Amino acid sequence: MTRPADALDAVAGVDIAPGTEVLLNRTVYVEGIRSRFGDPVWDLSGAIEDRHTAGQAVHWEGFPQPFRHACKLYLFALLNIVDDAPRLDSARSLHPHIKTILGELVPLRRFTKWLVDMGVTAFAQVSAAHLDDYLLHVTETTGDSAGTKRSALQAIMRLHLYRETLPARCRLPAAPLWGGASARGLAHYESSWGKPNTTPRIHPDVMEPLLSAAIVVTRTVAADLLPAARNLLAMRHLAHQVAPAIRRAPTRTVSLFETTKAQLECLLAALDRNVVPLPGTRTGEVNHPRFRAASMVGCSSGLRAA
Repeated sequence: MTRPADALDAVAGVDIAPGTEVLLNRTVYVEGIRSRFGDPVWDLSGAIEDRHTAGQAVHWEGFPQPFRHACKLYLFALLNIVDDAPRLDSARSLHPHIKTILGELVPLRRFTKWLVDMGVTAFAQVSAAHLDDYLLHVTETTGDSAGTKRSALQAIMRLHLYRETLPARCRLPAAPLWGGASARGLAHYESSWGKPNTTPRIHPDVMEPLLSAAIVVTRTVAADLLPAARNLLAMRHLAHQVAPAIRRAPTRTVSLFETTKAQLECLLAALDRNVVPLPGTRTGEVNHPRFRAASMVGCSSGLRAA
């Protein structure tokens, strides 16, 4: 007697299997980093343009077992629904950035752990009473800032917002969360954004010398500063482009010295290839700045004098 195959969950128009890549609809800036749905760790750093960002991975063992698969499906939806994605009222982009998503996984994990403590093992089992209790749990917790509480509630609001994109067993109740109130209001969170400037005016006796000094800098010193600033920006752009893979490794697993050395080796070689000089005054000596910089950390490349 044959046994029918288990039906695959479908999210973002994709039938998800253990081998399904998790970054299907995101731009991947670092080829070779291709996590799959069944992996115990999802490395999302390849989809972050800033190559200096390290440790952008999701370790699923930290999520309670009953919610692990559902949270994977939800994260898959966050990553791959990029056209007409559900948006919070406060959202400024068309779909959440990778770093925003990663930041909300911590409060999501705390929510699932709280649910397990309450005897709940699926999002579909969550009731309005559970959500009200969790609201009190978050807002009445001592020691957490208003910003932390706002983030905790906003993570649940986004999960609720995505309910229609998920299988039925992964959906929170359909009713509006907490009466439709905002996470900012529920957490009594206030920021300086949008508020009038209450900084006292600078006294004219102070402002006039400051403005005079600014004019002097603009007219005289800027001629020397601008080329150096442009050079620095060019170096910084190159550094982002050629950052080595070790730069993305979690800091707890690599040596800071080895990371800096690898970064400097890549950068010095790129500077030579692109004929970008290091800041400094040429003296005609063989003791070139690149040689000195590289030799200080024992680099083997980028030592050719310009």
